[in-house]
Amino acid sequence: MPISQSARNSILSLVVGLLLFACTAVVASPQKAPDVNPYMPPANDIAPPPNIDCMVSWSDYSCCASNMKTSTGSVLVTASGNGKQCPISLSRKEYCIVGDKDCSGSAASSKIPGEHLGIALAGVVVALFASLAT
Repeated sequence: MPISQSARNSILSLVVGLLLFACTAVVASPQKAPDVNPYMPPANDIAPPPNIDCMVSWSDYSCCASNMKTSTGSVLVTASGNGKQCPISLSRKEYCIVGDKDCSGSAASSKIPGEHLGIALAGVVVALFASLAT
């Protein structure tokens, strides 16, 4: 059955209208807002962490036992930036001769001396101020 000219024009108008509507819908579709936190500066405004070396406080060596004495370490400041990393092992052993050191009292203290902690904290504060100044 042949289609009349007016029916063709109506179909053509409908197709063109649908195409125009689809194009405008695609162009006018809502865009997702970028993920921006107003409380956080952009990533390129954040200074890299300062270069701080690891700082370890070592205990005195223990009394010689089985020809070995040991010392343990405590991390005072962890490394950041390109600073020197902390040792993998926080235990040191040395060969010794039993009886070289008087061990009649208690074993050597493994407490961190206060002056070492103060020096470590002062180093961190200086490094932080230096990073803020740049």
